[in-house]
Amino acid sequence: MGAARAVVSHSIMNIAAGFSVLAGTMVLIGWWFQVSQLKSVLPGLVSMKPNAALAMVLAGTALATLAGAPVSLRRVRAGQGLALFVALIGGLTLGEYLFGWQLGIDELLFLDEPNAAATLIPGRMALSTAVCFMLLGLALLGI
Repeated sequence: MGAARAVVSHSIMNIAAGFSVLAGTMVLIGWWFQVSQLKSVLPGLVSMKPNAALAMVLAGTALATLAGAPVSLRRVRAGQGLALFVALIGGLTLGEYLFGWQLGIDELLFLDEPNAAATLIPGRMALSTAVCFMLLGLALLGI
């Protein structure tokens, strides 16, 4: 029973990791080629910001790396590095909100549209999204 549970658990982690990487990549492609349908779920809704999409790709890659076999120190360190970067993206953005920082990371990858829907600061992911990525990165570090 334990081996079957491990296989199912590993499969779920791989599916989640793949979906995260795919979704984040599609959003980044949308930003690169200015395809608004790929940047948000429906036209007129808030777009996923490039830093959030990058964090999704990194989180999915970290999960696949940390949950994959064979386990090696090199593989664990690579996964932890990716997870740390996810936490850093979320943490720095959270710091921008809490302390009024302007670190210049919001439009580092792509410039946001001047009148983007529901966007107070161009290119900046939502506060709740920043908190989620910071916590997700820390959780991935714990694997």
